[in-house]
Amino acid sequence: ILPKIDGYEVLSQMKKSPDLKDTPVIVLTSRDTLFDKLKGKMSGSDEYLTKPFEKEELLAKIEKHIKLKLK
Repeated sequence: ILPKIDGYEVLSQMKKSPDLKDTPVIVLTSRDTLFDKLKGKMSGSDEYLTKPFEKEELLAKIEKHIKLKLK
C-alpha cells in the first residue's frame, strides 16, 4: 500500500518504460482475491505471490526468471 498511487500503477508505468519493460516483476502482497490477482496480471506482473509465502517458492520463481533471461 503506497501513498498516492498503488503498486499496480507503478507496475503499469514500469511496463510502459522502454528501459524497464522487460524487467521481470514478482508481486509480493497480502491481497489474495481473484480480482487482485487479475489486476496484477493485467498490470504486467510475471508472478504473483501472496503473503505468507515460503522462501523456497520465491526463490524458485526468481530462478525461473533468471533462467528465462539467460536464454
